Amino acid sequence: MKPNILIATQISEGKEYCLRFIRDELKKLAASDGVSGVLCTIVDNAKVEVDEFRKSLDLGDSVVVEKLDLDGRAFAGKPSPTRIGTVREHQRQKFLRSKTNYSHLYFHDCDIIHPDPSEVIPKLLSMDTHIAANAYCMRSFEYPIFVVLTEDPGEDVYGRWGETVSKPVKHNGLMEVRGCGMGSMLISRKALETVAFRTDYDGVDTSWYGEDFDFCIEVNDKLHSPPKVRFIGGVWHVSENGYAGRITLGDECEQVRNAQSTPVTNKWGAWLPGVWRITEPMMRELLGPGFEYSTGRRLILETEKVDDLCQKLELSQ
Repeated sequence: MKPNILIATQISEGKEYCLRFIRDELKKLAASDGVSGVLCTIVDNAKVEVDEFRKSLDLGDSVVVEKLDLDGRAFAGKPSPTRIGTVREHQRQKFLRSKTNYSHLYFHDCDIIHPDPSEVIPKLLSMDTHIAANAYCMRSFEYPIFVVLTEDPGEDVYGRWGETVSKPVKHNGLMEVRGCGMGSMLISRKALETVAFRTDYDGVDTSWYGEDFDFCIEVNDKLHSPPKVRFIGGVWHVSENGYAGRITLGDECEQVRNAQSTPVTNKWGAWLPGVWRITEPMMRELLGPGFEYSTGRRLILETEKVDDLCQKLELSQ
């Protein structure tokens, strides 16, 4: 059956720096085969005018631009996933209540830039799973860090971050995971009918955990379908500091990690459980017991000025 896809994005307060490119991103994504609707939710952002933004998209009746005011819902002091989860749940409900019988919802965070938006949705559809996502880096841009929950229990507490990515990455650049970020994610209708987004994170340590992981884990538990993450394609994550970063896969390399349940500190620094690092020749002899070795792929972090990136990709300035 031919897919029928709704694209959903949100522009929250403080994300005005994304306005320079989000319009062109949405237009190009909306031109993909099977896309029949765009939902743009302006969250607590008085600087973005609904009618003006809708007109600038020039997508006709296929686009809905709406305001969502959360200021009156006592979100002050709440963990970030509480607020984000509330917006995602709002968009999930709009998807399910729509008279258009959508088959998939594609979440596109406004601070994400794809080198070729026209290939994003077709590539994710081809992964043939209830949750398909593109990997992207965290916005600190200090190290090649991205966060997913893998099938390895030793990595669940901290997520996947480090200098390398290990054997779960297959030759086609895909990896099955337990959870991943939703900045560029395609979700099936069945998954959205089965699981709602969590909206209460009071008392929860959300430094490495949030509504995205919770949703993915519950979908996997109920539908027995692990999310798949695509590591090729070079998705850019844009920061308010004027730079964008992305992670690409490099050559194979030898890697090592702390296989114990507690952190270890030695001359090479602190080793959190389950975090892979590139092996130096002398490490095998000097690290001692409690460390595991394998072959992985180097993670390469690239950064670029947003001005230069927008010019290169012909995005509005």
